[in-house]
Amino acid sequence: MWFPLRQVLEFLGRSTLWLVILAALAIAVGVGVAAIKGSERKATWKPLSVGALAGAVLAASLVYRFDLPAFHLGVWNRPLPPVWTVGGAVAGALVTLVALRRRPSANAP
Repeated sequence: MWFPLRQVLEFLGRSTLWLVILAALAIAVGVGVAAIKGSERKATWKPLSVGALAGAVLAASLVYRFDLPAFHLGVWNRPLPPVWTVGGAVAGALVTLVALRRRPSANAP
């Protein structure tokens, strides 16, 4: 009984640590893109961080799925490609920035 429970808890721990690292990276990229944008920095860093997280997870998953050549960091025996992950985070934040600019303003008639 304890062995399957231990396996499940270890899997959840590995996944959580991996996602926490990706979330920290995504927040840093979202804040950075919001700072470069300049205006309305406080209002845009949250959606940009969510977009960056989606891009980072997508890029890391594609590297794993298609076995693309990449330098991997081992996060508790789980591969994390830093270059692809940062690239995906930046791309996700930029796509979110474009989507935010195309959205109609709340103050528009």
